[in-house]
Amino acid sequence: MGRRPLRIEEVDALTAKSWMDMGEAFIIDVRRQRGRARHYIPGTISMPLDELDPHSLPGEAGSRIIFQCDVGATSLAVARRVVAFGIDRRIFNLSGGIQAWSAAGLPTEGTGFSLRGLFSRSRR
Repeated sequence: MGRRPLRIEEVDALTAKSWMDMGEAFIIDVRRQRGRARHYIPGTISMPLDELDPHSLPGEAGSRIIFQCDVGATSLAVARRVVAFGIDRRIFNLSGGIQAWSAAGLPTEGTGFSLRGLFSRSRR
């Protein structure tokens, strides 16, 4: 019997946070350092797109790896690249990226730029 083909699944922010808190997943932030410095998800691993080596991903075979960017498009492209390399991990994309994470009220850190503030400002 052959191995099942590797595929990419979308995961929502609350599920990703739960998996990360339980030690069941690694979240890889694929943004460049400038974007990450403004705001990032605590506990994520920074592996910018142009520096990412699919063979250096954390965890053992079968581990959950969640790729994350600002809105989920770049991280999906990275996830596809990793799957094409045949890396033996369960690959996920954080649906909506850090913007969805922040909109869900989950914690971010950084230099003070907050997406939550953008969503909650009233219009004058």
